[in-house]
Amino acid sequence: MQSNTVLYSLVDQVKTPMEEEIKQENENIQEEQEITKEELLEKYSNLEKEYEAQKERCSKLESLLRVSNEKLVSLQKELEQLKEHYRKEREHLKKYAHESMVKDMLDVIDNFERAMAQFSNMESLDQNTKNILLGIDMIYKDLKNILKKHGVEELELKGQIFDPTIAEAVDTIQDDNLGPDEIVEVITKGYKLHDKVIRAARVVVNVAREEIT
Repeated sequence: MQSNTVLYSLVDQVKTPMEEEIKQENENIQEEQEITKEELLEKYSNLEKEYEAQKERCSKLESLLRVSNEKLVSLQKELEQLKEHYRKEREHLKKYAHESMVKDMLDVIDNFERAMAQFSNMESLDQNTKNILLGIDMIYKDLKNILKKHGVEELELKGQIFDPTIAEAVDTIQDDNLGPDEIVEVITKGYKLHDKVIRAARVVVNVAREEIT
């Protein structure tokens, strides 16, 4: 009986330190687990903050990209408009580059026509004069053909309704047999270069008689 008591006493002496050691180890493990958990929570929190920061940065970049794309589209439109404007300007310059020279040549054409009008009765002229006039007429026709080739056309206005944008009324008559505002006579011919009137015609216009009340 005494031996059992001694044995129990020895067991208790060994057991108590072991229990203390095990308890301490359990506390250390729990503490480590708690520290690891806190670290994980902190890391998660940091990652979450970083995610939000990256998300905000991406949003700003997307906004910047959208604005940049809008500016690019706007610049492309402006570029196309400039190209179209340049094309039209170049086309206009090409069409009307010789306008001043053409106007000067029209004065020469007028002189030819006035000169030939002085010799309307060819039968009364001698052969030499006829030959000279035929040569003048050939030069006149060549000049007219050259002008026509480059887009110059005479305005055919006799019998047409007077239009102040292409003709100037230098005189008027009153004739009941003619329509109101009808062009009766062309004093000086008008011309256009392509679709632009470069010289207005000088004309005589019929005007309606005023009603007597």
